[in-house]
Amino acid sequence: MKSVWCNISVPKHRFILWQSVHQKLPTRDLLHHCHMSLPSLVCLICELEDESHSHIFFECVFSKRVVQFVFEWLRGLCWPSNFIDWCNWLSADRKSFRDWITVAALAASVYHIWYTRNRCYFDSSYLTICSVVNMIKTSVIARILGLKLRSKNLSSRTKLKIQFIASL
Repeated sequence: MKSVWCNISVPKHRFILWQSVHQKLPTRDLLHHCHMSLPSLVCLICELEDESHSHIFFECVFSKRVVQFVFEWLRGLCWPSNFIDWCNWLSADRKSFRDWITVAALAASVYHIWYTRNRCYFDSSYLTICSVVNMIKTSVIARILGLKLRSKNLSSRTKLKIQFIASL
C-alpha cells in the first residue's frame, strides 16, 4: 500500500504498520494459535481482555486514549474504529501534505502502541498514556523537520505547513 510506505513515516514505523495491516504482529492469540505455551492470553497493556490484533489497536482502553489524544493534536481527525475501515482509510488516495502527516502519525501510533505492549511483556514496565502520546508527537515532528532540512525544493506553502505542524 502506498500509504504504508509513505516517505514521511519513520522506516521502523512503516515496517510495524505493514505487519499490523497484514495482522502479522505476534500477538498472544496468534502465538497461542501457533501452539506456544503462554501463562495467559490477557492483554499486557490493559489486562482487561484477551490480546489480539483487533484488541490492541481498536478495543484496548489504553490504545483508544492514546489515539484520541494524537488525533486531537492533529485537529480532530479520527482513527477508524475497526480493522476493515482502517485498511480502507489507509488505501484512500492521499493528495495533501496534511493527509501524509496523518498517515505518519498513524504509523507512529501503531509503532508506539506495539512498543508499549512489548515493554510490558519484556521489561514488565508500563508507560503512561501521556508519555506514549509525547513520543508519537516527538517522532512525527522530528521526521517532518528532518524532511524540511533535507529538501530545498519545498514550496513556501509546504514550508508553512511544516512550521505549523512543528509548532503544535
